[in-house]
Amino acid sequence: MRSTVLAAAVTAAAITSTIASPTTGQVVADGPALQANLQTTVTSRYLRRGRDLSAGALSMHVDAQVAWRDGIAFKAFAREGISSDTRTLDELHLGVWYNHGIVPGWQLNAGHIAFLTFMPFAPLTNNAAHVKVSGALYFGIVRSLQPLSLSASYMRKYGPGAADVVSLRVKSSVGFLAGVVASPFIQADYEAPSGVTGTFEDRMASVEAAIPLRRAVGPLAVTASCHLTWIPSAFVQSLNEAAGLGTDGVLPWVSLSIGVR
Repeated sequence: MRSTVLAAAVTAAAITSTIASPTTGQVVADGPALQANLQTTVTSRYLRRGRDLSAGALSMHVDAQVAWRDGIAFKAFAREGISSDTRTLDELHLGVWYNHGIVPGWQLNAGHIAFLTFMPFAPLTNNAAHVKVSGALYFGIVRSLQPLSLSASYMRKYGPGAADVVSLRVKSSVGFLAGVVASPFIQADYEAPSGVTGTFEDRMASVEAAIPLRRAVGPLAVTASCHLTWIPSAFVQSLNEAAGLGTDGVLPWVSLSIGVR
């Protein structure tokens, strides 16, 4: 039942926000002028820059995306905790993005994301007092060096949880088996919360290594991934400890996604 509520909420948000103002995604360089994707992911835990936001429990995400060939894209993201005893929508993100190829092999990205974070165990019918609203401006650049891609991004979050975030990622794509593509990557995230003093080590939130394996069949794609997240930041570890999750500096987790285009 929770899954039905979540999927319905994301679909409605995607349709409504797409009509009002488009958001996040990739440029549609070839093919149809308009392209839509829908993906559902189940993760063994939900980590964001080292912070465990699912209390170490299973989490389900739904992503809906609409992209235009001119580089404008819309994306809606929603998450709920599968292990929760009540029907809850933990997060809803909506955003508008613009992607632009500078010269062959280089791409610029810019966008705005609105974050709606629902209080723990707050039913969908609760009023706005149970919802935290924040946002972020995003800028990024991608350099493609087949089979590698290098990306760097800066995000300025405002509202509750205001922070400056810098992310660096190195990714590769290699044919693994017939029809299976492996896309291993390493990503480092630096986060400096506003009003919080700390050393470079405290602000080095996480370093994640992952090996996603993707198999596409027609419009469907299945991706299974193994992740290992290192949390060098004592500050982020303290947040996890305050949530009753211990102070482990290395957290393994897995995810499974099914998408349709």
